[in-house]
Amino acid sequence: MSKKPELPNDFDDVAGNGKKEEEKTESNSIDSIIAGVTEEPKAPEKKQVSVYLEKDVAREFEKFGKREGKGKRSKLVNDFLKQVFRDKL
Repeated sequence: MSKKPELPNDFDDVAGNGKKEEEKTESNSIDSIIAGVTEEPKAPEKKQVSVYLEKDVAREFEKFGKREGKGKRSKLVNDFLKQVFRDKL
């Protein structure tokens, strides 16, 4: 008669709280992968501001946003202004 596989008795068995050291290392590796996905760095706090652009500039700015995707217009303005403030002011 073949031996039945052992089933976990409780949560500790499922969670691996009684694992051998080599199994814990593997689990830590998996935990680090999950953390890398779920614990992304928070985006810097942002504030909405309004500016007036000339019509031709606004038209190209809108085209850029549609072409590049969500958030790219804000990133463009932020990066440009940071560079100006760093280099010129």
